[in-house]
Amino acid sequence: MNVIQNIEQLHQCIVLATTASSSSSTAASSMLDVMCTSQDGGSKICIALLRQIFEKLGSSIVLQSDVNGNQQIISVMFYALSTIQRALSKSYGANGMDGRNSNSNSAPTTGIVIVDESSRLDLRQIIMNYIFCFSATAEVTNEVVDANYNLMPKYLRTKIGVVLSLLVRVDFPERWPNVFNELIQALHFDLIDQNIVALPRTVVLEVQRKDIFLRMLDAFCDEVVEKTQYEKNTLIKDAVRGFSIDRTNSPLPPERSISAALVETIFRIFQWSYPFMNKQSDGKVGSHEMQKLPVKAMSVLGRFIPWIELSLILNDSITSLFFSCLSSAGPGDPDDDDGSLSSQLAVQVLECFKEIVSKGMETSKKVGLIMNLRILERISECNLNLVDVDGTHITVVIKVAELINLIGFELLTFWDSHCLDALPSSNSNEIVSLTTELNRLVNLFFYVFAYDDIDVSGAILPLAVRMMATLEKEICKKREDLPFRMSAHIEQLMAVMFNQMQYPTDFDFDYEDEDDAEEEMYRNELRKLNQAITRICPNENLQFICKALSKIELPLSSAPTPIMEAALRLVYHYCEGIRPVPGINVVMKNETFREILISLHSSDIMAHHHREVLLLYYDISVRYSKILKERSDLLPNLLNAISGSRGLQHDHRRVRSRSCYFLLKLVKALGTLIRPYVEGATKGILELLSNESTRTLNPDDSLYLFETIGLLLGKAGLDEASQRDYLAAVITPHIKRIQSILNDPNLQHDPDYFGGILAYNLAGLAFLSKGFTKKVHPDVQLVLLETVPIALQVLRLLPNHTQVRDKCMIYLQRMILCLGEKVLPSIPNFLELLIEHCNNDDILYVSQLLNQLCFKFRNKAIPTIDGTTLPFLKKCQNSLPNDAQVFEDMFKAPPHLMTEQHAILKIMFAFLHQIVSTLCTEVLISSTNVSSLELILRTMGEGAVLVSDPVMKKTCIQFFRELITQWMSKDCTVAEVVRIRSGFAQYVLKIFLPKMVNYFVGAEFNIQDANQYRVMREVVAGLADIKSRCSNEEFEEFISSCNVPTEIAGGLRQAQTPADMEACLKGIISKVEIKNF
Repeated sequence: MNVIQNIEQLHQCIVLATTASSSSSTAASSMLDVMCTSQDGGSKICIALLRQIFEKLGSSIVLQSDVNGNQQIISVMFYALSTIQRALSKSYGANGMDGRNSNSNSAPTTGIVIVDESSRLDLRQIIMNYIFCFSATAEVTNEVVDANYNLMPKYLRTKIGVVLSLLVRVDFPERWPNVFNELIQALHFDLIDQNIVALPRTVVLEVQRKDIFLRMLDAFCDEVVEKTQYEKNTLIKDAVRGFSIDRTNSPLPPERSISAALVETIFRIFQWSYPFMNKQSDGKVGSHEMQKLPVKAMSVLGRFIPWIELSLILNDSITSLFFSCLSSAGPGDPDDDDGSLSSQLAVQVLECFKEIVSKGMETSKKVGLIMNLRILERISECNLNLVDVDGTHITVVIKVAELINLIGFELLTFWDSHCLDALPSSNSNEIVSLTTELNRLVNLFFYVFAYDDIDVSGAILPLAVRMMATLEKEICKKREDLPFRMSAHIEQLMAVMFNQMQYPTDFDFDYEDEDDAEEEMYRNELRKLNQAITRICPNENLQFICKALSKIELPLSSAPTPIMEAALRLVYHYCEGIRPVPGINVVMKNETFREILISLHSSDIMAHHHREVLLLYYDISVRYSKILKERSDLLPNLLNAISGSRGLQHDHRRVRSRSCYFLLKLVKALGTLIRPYVEGATKGILELLSNESTRTLNPDDSLYLFETIGLLLGKAGLDEASQRDYLAAVITPHIKRIQSILNDPNLQHDPDYFGGILAYNLAGLAFLSKGFTKKVHPDVQLVLLETVPIALQVLRLLPNHTQVRDKCMIYLQRMILCLGEKVLPSIPNFLELLIEHCNNDDILYVSQLLNQLCFKFRNKAIPTIDGTTLPFLKKCQNSLPNDAQVFEDMFKAPPHLMTEQHAILKIMFAFLHQIVSTLCTEVLISSTNVSSLELILRTMGEGAVLVSDPVMKKTCIQFFRELITQWMSKDCTVAEVVRIRSGFAQYVLKIFLPKMVNYFVGAEFNIQDANQYRVMREVVAGLADIKSRCSNEEFEEFISSCNVPTEIAGGLRQAQTPADMEACLKGIISKVEIKNF
């Protein structure tokens, strides 16, 4: 690959690489990449290229805009500067270049920047001679710059500032101690005639120098000040603040430090350029940049405030200037997000104030600073329009809100600790002054909190929550003697909060829309504030709710949506703040609140035109359904509305969907109270579900309705005969619908489409059965049993359809609960298909079904699971490595595969443990499965020893404990058990238990770990159990297999209880620990 040899070749490569249409761009880019990987990162040759460019331009860094490859010059300069920036950000470590850059989160402990000192000196001279100083060879005049010329692009000026800041980071203060003084002295502040039409060339160049100077300081804050992980950066920052590098000399007074000179220079730039900020530029060269200098200067000053002495900033002239800039803030402009330059300047001033208030210091000093600066008082006097939207630009008002929020936290914290928590103070003057300041705070707070923009109001919302903490303490301390009381403002706070809770009249309630989502998030925060108010002042909040509702003109059906929705929100959320929890039990005993609910139910609110008001009313009805139990006369209108055109058959999809859920919740809550409406409700729901001409429902919403029907039939107090008849009337047409789909000739051509429909039909049967759980009448069971064959037929036709399998398993779990043993003969057919076609995603649900069978029916489930146990285990094994190497291979697998295999093993272990713990153990030794018993025992044994998860280990050990109890019992005379008992005992005593003992003495076992200790307790219990059941000769074989010391072996022989066994094991473990130590 060609290597760049000289600056002419470098120039050509940059031009080719940055020209998209060039056929040689790829080759040129490759050559540049090779250059950047050289020892100096390509910095030396790029610096030489820069020198060549600047020598041609001289100090005429005002570039011609329309002739002879000017854009190429800019591109070449930018690439060269970017390469130098990367090189200055890298250093050599002890073992070569460490590759860290300025964006790294970790600093090199040692290192030398890869750009050598001579190259850095050359770069420094280029910048100082051609940008910050007049060149002796260049012709600089006071003539006006021709319109065909312009300043360097902003991004190029920024890049020069960044490179210069990196030079400072590398060479200051050791090799370039006077860098800041040299830069400051290079700036000129000659007076300029404010009536000048166009800036002369010298002034244009000066604007550019000052702009680059400010950008350098901005980058200095990025590269040095904020990257505190670099020790060198901290030393540089301290040197700028006046501290000596070696800390041997006393620090300089702040006013003699470099930071003082920098702050003074920033203000001089501000004052020099400020008269031109609002002057019409007419597109003259440099005028626009001149206008922006005050904003940039104030922005940089804001970045200095956090780390310099405040005394450099806080004097009357500077603070007066701050407030003068605030007073000049311009109005809003819908077409200009940033606002006028005056508005942008006001924003930066407010950022400066925020940095001052955020400065670390004692709270008392901070409050004194705030009061001495009279920030709140002077903001009130700045003629900022905090009432009318766009009266003052919105960004300015947002920053005002953020500043008030910060000040409010400081003042309230001080008030709480020095006034509310303290005894009555004798320093009345301090309390009076603080009270005055708090009153100013509250006054401004309500202006911005009530502002009709969520960004403004949201910025002050944390302070509103903080006020509640002060109010709570005020009530708790009973400090009514203090002149400032937060309780005096609670009513106004609730009024503003209620007003802000109201959505705009054109709000669409489209929660997927970004703007609507922001509105919703804001109101969620308001609801949290309302919850805090309710918790602290429940009675006042309830009175406010009554007042808010009373102001809404009747009828409620025609009330404005924003105010109606907000008032209902207050009602809905009221219980959330009530203590003790659950608050709903408390509020339902409150007569005032009960009257509110009764009035709502008695009104015509369900006829309101807006869907969100309607849904919120339904939400209230469900949450406070207890009132309906006591006032059943309120129920008919509600049920008619929610099941008719105002609910299930509403025009809007969201209303239909939510109404399905609300109806279900109401039926659940009301229980037998719903009995008079069962027939009509069931008939109406069935018509809705079966009538394709009606408005469609989501499948999930349909399931809510099926569950509702089930509850109506099973929980509403119907007698058994009525339950059977109604259920048959529901199920029969449903089965016919499923059968008609199964007979559709297009089923096999489009199984995905029809499978989804059939899956939800199966789920409908499952949800329908939720109304029948305990003591289901035999006649009802017979009706439900009729659904089993059709469900099996669906599974047989579409066993590969994931949804069909999922819904079928849900259906079977419900049938097990409802039908009991009657469903067992049909289960094997389902299991055979489910096991054959399940995958890693749904094998867990198959295992849950098997576990449910064992748990529900215990040994009665043996015939059902006998033929499917082995296929299920083999299905699990197929997802694991080779049987002989299952654990060794699993731990070598990639992390994501290891996680999957770990989950499969957990399923296997849990299922086998469920079999033995529910007395279905005969499955393991049946003629169908006995041939695999050895593999099962080995798998569980290796799981106990090799798997790292203590819970899985414990499951495996408990599996063996159950088998020991059942198979080693002398009372057990089952022929199959007798045949395998000896082999089982040999495996447990010679292989399994010795391996467990070896595990306990291994490095992985930690007896101090609670979970691992529980594993040991399980083994101890198993040891004690098997010793009591086996012969002495068999136990001696175990001891010899363990290869334990003689005294420990004697202890095992003498042990009679689990405690004795545990002591022996601990003895083995302690000896190993001492030996290792």
